Amino acid sequence: MATPRLQISDLDFDQIKTNLKSYLKQQSQFQDYDFEGSGLNILLDVLAYNTHYNSYYLNMVANESFMDTALLRDSVVSHAKTLGYTPYSVTSPVSKVNITVESGDTTPGTLTIPKGFALNSNLIDNISYNFVTLDALTVTKANTTFLFENVKIYEGSLNSYSFTYVKNSNPKSIFVLPDSNLDTSTISVSVTPNAGNTYSQVYTQVTDILDITSESLCFFLQESKNGNYEIYFGDGVIGKKLTDGAIVTVNYLVTNGEAANAADGFSPNTTIGGYSNITVDVVGVAAGGSNREAVDSIKYSSAAQYATQNRLVTVKDYESYIKSNYPSIDAISVWGGEEETPKVFGKVYISLKPKTNYYLSETEKQRIINEIINPKAIVSVAAEIRNPEYLYLLVNNLVQYDPKKTTLDPETIKAQIRQSIISYKNSNLNTFDAYFILSNFQDTAISQVNDSIFGSESSVRVQKRFTPKLNEASNYLIKFNAQLHRGTSANKLLSTEFT
Repeated sequence: MATPRLQISDLDFDQIKTNLKSYLKQQSQFQDYDFEGSGLNILLDVLAYNTHYNSYYLNMVANESFMDTALLRDSVVSHAKTLGYTPYSVTSPVSKVNITVESGDTTPGTLTIPKGFALNSNLIDNISYNFVTLDALTVTKANTTFLFENVKIYEGSLNSYSFTYVKNSNPKSIFVLPDSNLDTSTISVSVTPNAGNTYSQVYTQVTDILDITSESLCFFLQESKNGNYEIYFGDGVIGKKLTDGAIVTVNYLVTNGEAANAADGFSPNTTIGGYSNITVDVVGVAAGGSNREAVDSIKYSSAAQYATQNRLVTVKDYESYIKSNYPSIDAISVWGGEEETPKVFGKVYISLKPKTNYYLSETEKQRIINEIINPKAIVSVAAEIRNPEYLYLLVNNLVQYDPKKTTLDPETIKAQIRQSIISYKNSNLNTFDAYFILSNFQDTAISQVNDSIFGSESSVRVQKRFTPKLNEASNYLIKFNAQLHRGTSANKLLSTEFT
């Protein structure tokens, strides 16, 4: 007689229970036993549940052990740490403004805008956001006017926390920052040796440990398991070690991220030095705000940044580094000057599609070049950011559906199809070098929306948009970069009116 065996490859609860029953029925002690109506049925449930739980647990443990299969943010962040990558936080929108303060007299003097000076933005979706300065600024009066030019203002509010380092209870000198929606690029840290000392030293965040010594005043940043951020300090070999009783003061900006992008009007909350006659002129609209990095993005960016080794040499280096340090973009394209006609050597070209607009302002482009690209780029290679070129698709759809197979009215189905088309655009077309395939579009964006749809016919036209110079005779070269069919009297090239 064959020895009874269990099928250990089945991990579903019902199948586990069935396998246990089959195993017991093959034994002489239980040949005529009623498994369904006995107490043993409950015991089999417990055994099946226990086996199912263990198999699920072990499967999840195995999945979370690798970057590719991990689902939990804590696991992905932990794997990213081994590659030297810290996920980007919420980032604050930044705007540049000129602030003019009228004093009303010609007496010589200076005026200072303090750190944290607040301004209210214009309404965005019926909400006004708070913008602040991160540094104090001082200017000298010219006649009766104080003029502060190109002042950077950031959306959010400044928070400050102090921690006391106790060696016995915190030997690794790790401090958890309590706000999850902070902008890590605005963190500033100062350390006072003890409570009886007023002298403090400023510590800077480590981005490259090659130049760090045992006396370097530096701190490290990482995302903790609960989603907050932690700062920690050196051990006396890599970075200066904190002394017992030292007081660590941390300042940073708490922000709403991309919600305040495109703010283009500001008014001060308070006076400046007692003066209330204040005018704020916008140089560059608020841009660059984004939400914290998603899990899928961490998986991609951590591996890509590890490959770049913290330098900008290849096209992929530029793409991954800019995505990590300027997350407020939907798509990026980078190419070398050797691909231009005529060729331009010693230059790299970058095109960015922002999340909240079609184009970046010239001010924002220059900020990206100065603050993100130039510090890591090769000295002999200059960067230029160009506006992307858009090809618009005008799609008309004739959709047939069977009203007997749905309880929805035509307008509801129409709204569903429209939303599906927008989702298809965001997923498949809202990037560089994307391809529009009509059959795939009809199948994905229309036919699968509702079971009652049994046919559709789509006509597609392409459109280019540009702004002509009025009252001036000019020639324009418009490149569609797509094959155009010869038109007829009813189907031809059209344009809107020049008004």
